[in-house]
Amino acid sequence: MSAHLVESDQTAAAAPAPARTELRLAGLTCGNCVRRVTEAIQSVPGVSRAAVTLESGRASVHWAAHAPANVAAVLQAVKGAGYEAEVLENAASPALDHGGGWHTNLWIGVIGAASLLLGDWVFGLGSEPWFRWASFGLAAIVQSVAGARFYAGAWAQLKVGSSNMDTLVALAQRQRLRTAPGRSSRPSRAICISWTRRRSLRSSASATGWKRA
Repeated sequence: MSAHLVESDQTAAAAPAPARTELRLAGLTCGNCVRRVTEAIQSVPGVSRAAVTLESGRASVHWAAHAPANVAAVLQAVKGAGYEAEVLENAASPALDHGGGWHTNLWIGVIGAASLLLGDWVFGLGSEPWFRWASFGLAAIVQSVAGARFYAGAWAQLKVGSSNMDTLVALAQRQRLRTAPGRSSRPSRAICISWTRRRSLRSSASATGWKRA
């Protein structure tokens, strides 16, 4: 009996732990992106579960015991969902700096909003044609720089015949920019893109997939 228990313990200790693959992701902007990537990864045969983190832009793919690690199929599934992924050979690689990105976008929006507020509400230049066109140009800059990530995400989803929050944000901002110069550039709208980006990061820190049956 004792020998049998020792042998069982040695067998359990010798059994290899389920393999895990670390991925770096690109194109995540909200919790819905996390959900879509998680579902795409878990649709690959052999995947036990997946943990996708929005703030770090990473995914941990856990493989079922004795199942082949079909990494190529996982990368293809992520691409089919409208996102990009690459294998991290070193799990200790630095995470993507999403926090610094939204800080930059927020400051761009704040500076733009302050300029519009001073000109429109303090100096009363809202009815001046030159100020309307200047406001239009400033709003275009804010959207092009701070909103670049949303437009890129919307384009990636369009290529795979899908849509997400990036699509809604991009369409809303384009519609505002198409209105008459001056009207589309109120201070509250100048920081809309950067604030949306900040809320997306803070509202969904991570999402962990369920275990496959």
